[in-house]
Amino acid sequence: MIYAGHDYVEASMQFARRLEPENPDIGPYLAKYDPRHVFSTLADEKKVNPYLQNMIPFMSFPPWPMKKKSIHICGSMRRR
Repeated sequence: MIYAGHDYVEASMQFARRLEPENPDIGPYLAKYDPRHVFSTLADEKKVNPYLQNMIPFMSFPPWPMKKKSIHICGSMRRR
């Protein structure tokens, strides 16, 4: 079980939908969302959280050292 320190679920799922509009797991993930008690599982996060997925090519870079191009792409996707 993963308990969130911050509640960014709705904003994060909007971002995830822009990256993966055909992801069938986002809807059920949001259906379980309760803003009064924000938690998840690692299995669910791996299905919907683009930062934990290797299937999106530019998200699968190694975290250290981070490549400027990858950071720029992630930042520009967030702003859209």
